[in-house]
Amino acid sequence: MLKRVVIFMFVLSAVSLFSGCGEEKGETVPEDKPSKASLVEDAQRLKAAACACTDAGCGDKVFDEFSSWYQRIKNVQHVMTPAEEQSMEKLGFDLGLCLVKAGVDPSKLESL
Repeated sequence: MLKRVVIFMFVLSAVSLFSGCGEEKGETVPEDKPSKASLVEDAQRLKAAACACTDAGCGDKVFDEFSSWYQRIKNVQHVMTPAEEQSMEKLGFDLGLCLVKAGVDPSKLESL
């Protein structure tokens, strides 16, 4: 049950990256704001890497890469269509699930 809650929280974190519009909320957004497509591409690459992991060492390495990436782009937000939101929810769920299956401690996912 805890794993499902953690994965759900991870999905919410992933979706929050791409929804809304940071500029309108008065948030600081980097001048070299990456495109929505490049953010999605990065997330897909991280998911593929996580799903290829077969042990906790690999999963932890991918998690660390994801965490570093997330810290760099966490204030970058883009407006999403409902279909894009649904796609990101699935991507976030799959990424979190792969990390947990690889043996990443679920409490690490909660820390984001």
